[in-house]
Amino acid sequence: MGRAATASDGFGREVVLGLLAEQPSPFHPLDRRLSQRFRSSDYARGMAGTPVKRLLGEGLVRPVDNESRAVTGTVSRAAVVIYEPTPAGIERFQSWMWSSMVTPPVREELHAKIALCQPRGLPRMIALVREAEMVCVGKLQHLNREVQERRGDADPEQWSTRMDLVVSTGDQAWWESRISWLQRVHLFLEKEWQQYQTRLRARPALRRPT
Repeated sequence: MGRAATASDGFGREVVLGLLAEQPSPFHPLDRRLSQRFRSSDYARGMAGTPVKRLLGEGLVRPVDNESRAVTGTVSRAAVVIYEPTPAGIERFQSWMWSSMVTPPVREELHAKIALCQPRGLPRMIALVREAEMVCVGKLQHLNREVQERRGDADPEQWSTRMDLVVSTGDQAWWESRISWLQRVHLFLEKEWQQYQTRLRARPALRRPT
């Protein structure tokens, strides 16, 4: 089981750290990558700027290139600063990436972790998804027990009892849907891992120098 997750402002900083770990980048290309990789999260233009500034203040990101690039004519462009994670930033990202989901998993956060997962990390990601599934199963089982107890104690002729039934069945359906989604993700990642292993085995062995 992974470690508990560190505090996150909507996990935006961790996503930015992951993207910068993949490829150090200035603000604007980072913005484009953020919106392209995580379309479902609907990141606004310029969204990367705030997390990078906070990460700089926390010592988790550092500039690596302050060179100015000249533009033809009399107009010049400001220095293009490339940012990369510090060792502490890499440690922060890895801590978030493989942290246990002790509370019901947020779909968008799990999407982000999967999107930033490298092929060799698939077994750990599969275990994380499976753990999230078990958390949700536990929540549904607890809800089912509560519903049964309330039904046993309540008067079925009361209006509030009937409305409680409607709400409870909606809650149960929500958890069942979440569990079903996690199961599909689990199967997809298992298939991807098998295909990755097959591709590795199919690669020709490198010839050793004679």
